[in-house]
Amino acid sequence: MKLIFPCYYVGVTQGFKSTHKAIDLGWDKKHGGPNHKIIAPADGIVTYVKNNVVGKTKNVTYGNYIKINHGNGVYTLMAHLKYNSATVKVGDKVKQGQTIGIMGNTGYSFGVHCHYEVYIDKKRVNPFNYTYYTDKHVVGTNTLKKYKPKKEEDEDDQPEGLETGGLEEVPDEEESEDEDFEENEK
Repeated sequence: MKLIFPCYYVGVTQGFKSTHKAIDLGWDKKHGGPNHKIIAPADGIVTYVKNNVVGKTKNVTYGNYIKINHGNGVYTLMAHLKYNSATVKVGDKVKQGQTIGIMGNTGYSFGVHCHYEVYIDKKRVNPFNYTYYTDKHVVGTNTLKKYKPKKEEDEDDQPEGLETGGLEEVPDEEESEDEDFEENEK
């Protein structure tokens, strides 16, 4: 399995670091603007959807977000989605590249963007080590220079932890926000 970026425009506004264990992806008016589609990074099963946060608040850090189980301990989380934009629900099977929501500015956020996390065995890891762009993606010039993201065909070897394998079925009831992962993105 190879994860792809959850936005077709890849413009990093904040990288992965000890105080921000994710990457933030901005938007570009030539490529979807502030209503940029958020897509599933790989096939998987939706394990959590929060879709009812109206605006910015510090009480719900991620705002509206979607978490996907890709199997073998690999999860992704896309946060700050636009209010009521999620097109999936808990238990849905998604395909890589399927639209799952719209980029937004909900939760503890300072502008329209997608906050993107990758978990391997419940540990947040640097998404750049596991995520690729494809011919369908447009990568910003500054992002190419500074972060050097990998193109899908560049690497044949799978990073450790992303072996293909079976997805476990997920119960239909929603899990609590903090049941599996800490919500600490500040």
